[in-house]
Amino acid sequence: HLYRMEVYENKENYKNEILKQLLERKKDTYKLIRNPYKRAVSSFLATLSNEIIMNEVAPNNREGLSFKQFLYNVKNIGISRDLINSHIAQQYIDEEEFFIENYVKLENFNTEIKYIENKYNLLNSPMLNITNSSHHMSQRMVEKGAFADHKLTLEPFNKPLPTYESFYDKETKDLVKELFKEDFEKYKYNKEDLS
Repeated sequence: HLYRMEVYENKENYKNEILKQLLERKKDTYKLIRNPYKRAVSSFLATLSNEIIMNEVAPNNREGLSFKQFLYNVKNIGISRDLINSHIAQQYIDEEEFFIENYVKLENFNTEIKYIENKYNLLNSPMLNITNSSHHMSQRMVEKGAFADHKLTLEPFNKPLPTYESFYDKETKDLVKELFKEDFEKYKYNKEDLS
């Protein structure tokens, strides 16, 4: 993010050049997408670990936030990028298919990035650096149980976290299906598969 903001976006006419390239279809376009079930949990954990996002989603919340509360707060705010932080917002953007030709599913990232590197004769990406980012919490997500209503705060981030599936009960699953309906449909994710 920093490199993009500090280098690319600081170039003169950056946005105009991007728009021109998109409109003229001179470049292949790719969008990284993620399974809405996993992304919702990841967004929840990102919210808990980021005071700015937490204040947007649950202002003045000091006693902790459950995944279920998070989803209802998101529902009340709205999922459009102009209403809520982009880490939480719906992935699909109206009419993006006019500009985006290819989609890379995060679940298949290692395989798909190799394909892209081969296709464009690019250097190999440093996969260990990318997949072992400090942002990733999946290595600590080992606790199994029923955590949909369990309130979490920033403190638990030093210890094991619930698995993705543990945040889901019927109500939270239905909420994610409702909130991110277009992501499921446009990107062909299975609404019944939590994995």
